[in-house]
Amino acid sequence: MDPLDIEPHLRAVREHERKLQKHYYGDTVRVLFLVAGLILLIFGPAHPTLVPFNSFTVVLLVLGAVLLAGITNPRQRSVVIADTIIAAFGLVIFTALAVSQYRTVEGPTDTVFLIRQSLSVVFFFALYFSSKSLRAKFIEK
Repeated sequence: MDPLDIEPHLRAVREHERKLQKHYYGDTVRVLFLVAGLILLIFGPAHPTLVPFNSFTVVLLVLGAVLLAGITNPRQRSVVIADTIIAAFGLVIFTALAVSQYRTVEGPTDTVFLIRQSLSVVFFFALYFSSKSLRAKFIEK
């Protein structure tokens, strides 16, 4: 075998990358974070009670969701951990807000309730897929 022949090394690297990608769902999490950010961006100004924070905090939430979506990658365990934490917080916050809203409205057709419930569902799936990626990160080490 020629030591200058890099083809076997490239095959080994490609095989390793394929194994890393097998249980990586960051691309799905990225899309879900972008969807959550887009929902907040579109409906936040029209429904100021959507998030019980001031407008600047809503802008920071959108910015955080987009930035985290942008840096999500299969190589950094810390980013996968951050994805999981943010998805869990999003799920807890928006589910609690949706339940609270549902108790105070007359029916499930209230716009703010439906938006909060939609965000809960988005973060639910983001948590599921990010935790699958996180599990794979801990198994591979």
